[in-house]
Amino acid sequence: MPNRTTLAAVVASAAALVAALTPAAPAAAAPPKLIGTLALTYDIARTTDDGRFVSVGARVRLDRPFVNGTELRRYAVVAAPRLRTGQRLAGELFGGSALGRITARRGAWYAAEAVQLERRRSVRRGARWQVALARGNRIVGVVKTVALRRA
Repeated sequence: MPNRTTLAAVVASAAALVAALTPAAPAAAAPPKLIGTLALTYDIARTTDDGRFVSVGARVRLDRPFVNGTELRRYAVVAAPRLRTGQRLAGELFGGSALGRITARRGAWYAAEAVQLERRRSVRRGARWQVALARGNRIVGVVKTVALRRA
């Protein structure tokens, strides 16, 4: 019958063997970066329930495509007059839709309705807003400044 010291050594050896044979968890991919010229368009929408509000559309180019659909769903495009990297977003945001790949263009181009930090009834034509990617409730990566154009 083995003693406790021998049994502890066997368990430790088995644990080390399992750890050595188990593949390491894949490293989390760095967030994609906004590159090139972005397009930010707006339209004034009206509904009977919500009244008048600004809808902002964004067309962005990233340095790489998303690895899969799961990674794609983790990110959103955020547009506001002022943003900064690492900024924590409020619990309640306005608008926004899922990113969709624009396959007609070469590279990693995506389009979506941008999430806004607050609901707006109007904007100045030609106003300069900032655009960034958000993951969860934080702004990640580069913040770009773009002039708004009427859709």
